[in-house]
Amino acid sequence: MVTRTVRIVNEFGIHCRPSCLIAKAASELECKVTIRTEEGAQADASRVLDLLGLGLGPGDLATIICEGPGESEGCECMGELLARHFDFKR
Repeated sequence: MVTRTVRIVNEFGIHCRPSCLIAKAASELECKVTIRTEEGAQADASRVLDLLGLGLGPGDLATIICEGPGESEGCECMGELLARHFDFKR
């Protein structure tokens, strides 16, 4: 198991479009990816609705938990996505 904590920097948080990109990337990894909030809520990173349910907003901390084959690479990939500033127009 590999973990990494990142701060959400996207000004609108992890809304629908970023959640879709994150879920797509997570579903392509061999390892299981779970995202946990500071409050302890958890979501399967490959499920868009689960990610949206976390309500991750700007400035929030999220812990990425990867388990299984390729967990180190998976954690790195997910960390970069969650800590990314998405430039989607409103």
